[in-house]
Amino acid sequence: MTAQGPDTRAVVRELVAGVTPLDEHEARDAADMLQWIESGASLFRITPPATPDKHICVYLALLDDTRHSVLLVDHIKAGLWLFPGGHVDEHEDPRTTVLREGAEELGIAGRFQHPHRSSDPVTLVATSV
Repeated sequence: MTAQGPDTRAVVRELVAGVTPLDEHEARDAADMLQWIESGASLFRITPPATPDKHICVYLALLDDTRHSVLLVDHIKAGLWLFPGGHVDEHEDPRTTVLREGAEELGIAGRFQHPHRSSDPVTLVATSV
Protein backbone atom coordinates (compact mmCIF):
# COMPACT_ATOMS: atom_id res chain seq x y z
CA MET A 1 0.00 0.00 0.00
CA THR A 2 2.94 2.34 -0.25
CA ALA A 3 2.10 5.38 -2.31
CA GLN A 4 4.84 7.04 -4.31
CA GLY A 5 5.60 10.70 -4.98
CA PRO A 6 2.74 13.16 -5.18
CA ASP A 7 0.19 10.36 -4.75
CA THR A 8 1.18 10.11 -1.08
CA ARG A 9 -0.43 13.49 -0.39
CA ALA A 10 -3.60 12.31 -2.15
CA VAL A 11 -3.68 9.13 -0.03
CA VAL A 12 -3.29 11.14 3.19
CA ARG A 13 -5.96 13.64 2.07
CA GLU A 14 -8.36 10.78 1.28
CA LEU A 15 -7.75 9.12 4.66
CA VAL A 16 -8.31 12.35 6.58
CA ALA A 17 -11.41 13.28 4.57
CA GLY A 18 -12.83 9.77 5.08
CA VAL A 19 -12.97 9.99 8.87
CA THR A 20 -16.36 10.88 10.32
CA PRO A 21 -15.63 13.28 13.21
CA LEU A 22 -16.98 12.12 16.55
CA ASP A 23 -17.20 15.63 18.04
CA GLU A 24 -16.51 19.32 17.33
CA HIS A 25 -12.88 19.03 18.43
CA GLU A 26 -12.21 16.24 15.95
CA ALA A 27 -14.03 18.16 13.20
CA ARG A 28 -11.76 21.18 13.82
CA ASP A 29 -8.68 18.92 13.81
CA ALA A 30 -9.76 17.32 10.52
CA ALA A 31 -10.33 20.75 8.92
CA ASP A 32 -6.91 21.90 10.15
CA MET A 33 -5.28 18.76 8.78
CA LEU A 34 -6.94 19.14 5.37
CA GLN A 35 -5.80 22.77 5.19
CA TRP A 36 -2.25 21.67 6.11
CA ILE A 37 -2.27 18.91 3.48
CA GLU A 38 -3.51 21.35 0.81
CA SER A 39 -0.83 23.92 1.77
CA GLY A 40 1.91 21.86 0.15
CA ALA A 41 3.94 21.77 3.37
CA SER A 42 5.98 18.66 4.09
CA LEU A 43 3.82 15.95 5.67
CA PHE A 44 6.67 13.75 6.85
CA ARG A 45 9.44 13.97 9.41
CA ILE A 46 12.64 14.84 7.57
CA THR A 47 15.08 14.99 10.48
CA PRO A 48 14.61 13.29 13.88
CA PRO A 49 13.37 13.97 16.39
CA ALA A 50 10.78 16.45 15.07
CA THR A 51 11.64 18.38 11.91
CA PRO A 52 9.38 19.75 10.65
CA ASP A 53 7.42 20.39 13.84
CA LYS A 54 4.17 19.25 12.21
CA HIS A 55 4.37 15.81 10.58
CA ILE A 56 2.33 12.62 10.39
CA CYS A 57 2.42 9.97 13.11
CA VAL A 58 0.21 6.91 13.49
CA TYR A 59 -0.86 4.96 16.54
CA LEU A 60 -2.20 1.43 16.99
CA ALA A 61 -5.23 0.97 19.17
CA LEU A 62 -4.76 -2.65 20.25
CA LEU A 63 -8.07 -3.94 21.55
CA ASP A 64 -8.69 -6.89 23.82
CA ASP A 65 -12.37 -7.62 23.22
CA THR A 66 -12.52 -10.19 26.03
CA ARG A 67 -11.16 -7.85 28.71
CA HIS A 68 -12.58 -4.67 27.16
CA SER A 69 -9.17 -3.02 27.35
CA VAL A 70 -6.53 -1.35 25.19
CA LEU A 71 -2.74 -1.42 25.31
CA LEU A 72 -0.81 1.73 26.20
CA VAL A 73 2.97 2.02 26.34
CA ASP A 74 5.20 4.30 28.39
CA HIS A 75 6.68 6.64 25.76
CA ILE A 76 9.98 7.60 27.35
CA LYS A 77 10.74 10.66 25.17
CA ALA A 78 7.23 12.11 25.42
CA GLY A 79 6.84 11.24 29.09
CA LEU A 80 3.30 10.02 28.37
CA TRP A 81 1.33 6.80 28.23
CA LEU A 82 0.35 6.44 24.57
CA PHE A 83 -0.81 3.90 22.05
CA PRO A 84 2.19 2.30 20.34
CA GLY A 85 3.03 3.87 16.99
CA GLY A 86 5.49 6.07 15.20
CA HIS A 87 6.39 8.41 12.39
CA VAL A 88 5.19 7.88 8.83
CA ASP A 89 8.15 7.65 6.47
CA GLU A 90 8.21 9.79 3.34
CA HIS A 91 6.20 8.18 0.51
CA GLU A 92 4.69 5.62 2.93
CA ASP A 93 0.96 4.99 3.17
CA PRO A 94 -0.02 5.57 6.84
CA ARG A 95 -1.90 2.24 6.84
CA THR A 96 1.37 0.50 5.98
CA THR A 97 3.14 2.47 8.71
CA VAL A 98 0.77 1.36 11.44
CA LEU A 99 1.30 -2.32 10.56
CA ARG A 100 5.09 -1.80 10.32
CA GLU A 101 5.17 -0.08 13.71
CA GLY A 102 3.22 -2.95 15.29
CA ALA A 103 5.79 -5.40 13.97
CA GLU A 104 8.79 -3.25 14.95
CA GLU A 105 7.67 -2.19 18.42
CA LEU A 106 5.62 -5.16 19.55
CA GLY A 107 6.64 -8.04 17.29
CA ILE A 108 3.05 -8.60 16.16
CA ALA A 109 1.40 -8.98 12.78
CA GLY A 110 -1.55 -6.66 13.27
CA ARG A 111 -4.76 -6.44 11.32
CA PHE A 112 -7.36 -3.75 10.98
CA GLN A 113 -10.65 -4.27 12.76
CA HIS A 114 -13.52 -1.89 12.39
CA PRO A 115 -17.18 -2.71 11.81
CA HIS A 116 -17.54 -0.43 8.77
CA ARG A 117 -14.06 -0.02 7.32
CA SER A 118 -11.24 -2.50 6.99
CA SER A 119 -8.12 -0.32 6.88
CA ASP A 120 -9.10 3.29 7.38
CA PRO A 121 -8.36 5.46 10.41
CA VAL A 122 -11.03 5.67 13.05
CA THR A 123 -10.02 8.95 14.66
CA LEU A 124 -7.74 11.92 14.02
CA VAL A 125 -6.04 14.22 16.49
CA ALA A 126 -3.86 17.24 15.83
CA THR A 127 -1.35 17.71 18.62
CA SER A 128 2.12 18.96 19.36
CA VAL A 129 4.33 17.52 22.06
